[in-house]
Amino acid sequence: MKKVVIFSLLWIVPQLANATIQNRLSPLSQITSVTVYEDRAMVTRTAQITLEPKEYQVVFQDLPEKIFEESVRTSGKGQARVTITGLEVKKTFLEKSGEARVRDLENQIQTLEDKKRGIQDLIKSRKSQQNFLSSIQVLSGDQISKELSTKRPNVVEYQQLLDFFYEGMAFANQEIQKLEIQQRELTSKLNLLQRELQQIRSTRALSRNSVIVSLEALRGGTFELDISYVVSGAGWRPSYDARVVGNPHKVELRYYGEVWQKTGEDWPEAKITLSTARPAIRGRVPDLNLWALNFFPSHRYAAKMKESRQSSIQDDFNGKSAGDATAPEEKIRNIARIEMAQVRASGTSVLFEIDERKEVSSDGSRQKFTIAIDQFKPDMQYEAVPKHSPYAFLNSTVKNEADY
Repeated sequence: MKKVVIFSLLWIVPQLANATIQNRLSPLSQITSVTVYEDRAMVTRTAQITLEPKEYQVVFQDLPEKIFEESVRTSGKGQARVTITGLEVKKTFLEKSGEARVRDLENQIQTLEDKKRGIQDLIKSRKSQQNFLSSIQVLSGDQISKELSTKRPNVVEYQQLLDFFYEGMAFANQEIQKLEIQQRELTSKLNLLQRELQQIRSTRALSRNSVIVSLEALRGGTFELDISYVVSGAGWRPSYDARVVGNPHKVELRYYGEVWQKTGEDWPEAKITLSTARPAIRGRVPDLNLWALNFFPSHRYAAKMKESRQSSIQDDFNGKSAGDATAPEEKIRNIARIEMAQVRASGTSVLFEIDERKEVSSDGSRQKFTIAIDQFKPDMQYEAVPKHSPYAFLNSTVKNEADY
């Protein structure tokens, strides 16, 4: 009987393991929206999956290294009726970078190096041809000297030999020049590619993240599963362009947002939102320190001041300065300055949802998005200073009446 039980357990356990593996999904996901802050960004990825009534683990793989793990959130919608039961972030350490750009650069560098070696071999071949022709020239010179001294020379044969030599040398020289030009061009391209590859490798991720979402499908159907995460290495800054247009004059103010990112993943033509907020992953209202205020009676304060003045007079009589740092009056003034506080006020944040679609690559290059174009009525005035300049200047003063 024990043998039968053992056999049954050995048969059931692999079946359960296979069921778990079959319910693990690694769908393709794409970035659908990005909210860019001053020093970070919140990225939302969406995966389309088809579910049956069972439990699943959905894995979002190859996510950036610089994710704030506590910022990861998940949600979804679709025909399937789903309950999300868990969320886990796993880090995988890499032996070498697997970025597509790195592989592309390595392939380009290898191809150019192969071409460069081929050109070097051709240059060696042409130089060998030059050496061969030079040896023929030496032998021909010796032969011509002997024939001139012993018999009548054959001028036609000598001319043919000279033509052969000079044509061969000229052709070899031309080929070597062409090949050396190609070699310099290849070297220049190789240097650029190697610098770019070195820059990427110096900042490449040493690890990647995966997000595992555990869920239970109570009813089957299609489902859109979203995850969002905050990642560092991104930001944006505003820029402006103002110009006077039309007649009557108007001032056109263009407001741009310059977005950059080095998060380790490219942002395709997703929905970009720019925010003026300064978010914090964790936040806690700071505690105020207690100030202990002691009551100091007026008659004691007067007596203290009288004692201080008498001490100051005595110090002057003894040759000490009344402004010595040890004087009680100076100590009181120092304490008052330290306890003064500075208050800074900040306004509310603004979101700019960008209609324009552009890819933002992870190489740190800046992409300019147009936020708004407004026109305002200016106050125009001509000014001239003939003593210093023969020109008249048209000055414009305008008030920005936009809501942002």
